[in-house]
Amino acid sequence: MSTLADGHFDLREKNEVSDIAEAAAMVMRIEDFEARFLGKRIEEVRPSIAARVRTGSETLKNIRSQRRKAIPAWLKDAIRKELIRILQREANALENEIKLHTQTGSSHRSDDLAKAQAQLDAARKILRGG
Repeated sequence: MSTLADGHFDLREKNEVSDIAEAAAMVMRIEDFEARFLGKRIEEVRPSIAARVRTGSETLKNIRSQRRKAIPAWLKDAIRKELIRILQREANALENEIKLHTQTGSSHRSDDLAKAQAQLDAARKILRGG
C-alpha cells in the first residue's frame, strides 16, 4: 500500500512488472499449445489467437517477449479467458487419449499413458488456480 500526496491510499495487489510476467507466461502457454495442437509454427497461429483476444499479433509478440511497459486489464482478462479455453481443450484431448489407450487394451504401465495422465493432472491444477 502506498500513500499518495493527498492522504489517500492506492491499493495494489500486484505491481505492473508481475502483471507483465504473468501475461507473458499465459501468452506463451497459449501459443505453444495452439502451435503443437495444430502442427504449425507459433508465427502461423499467433494471428488467430490475436483475433480471439481482440488485439494485434505484434502486441502478443511483444507481451510474450515482455517488451510492453503495461498491459490493459481488458487485454489481460481476454488472455486469461483464452488460456482457460485452451487448457480445457487440452484436458479434453488428454482424457480422450487416456480413454482410447485403455480401450485398446494397452498396458496401463505404458509411458505414453503415464505422460498423458501427468499432463492432464497439470492442466487440471492450472485450471483450479494452482
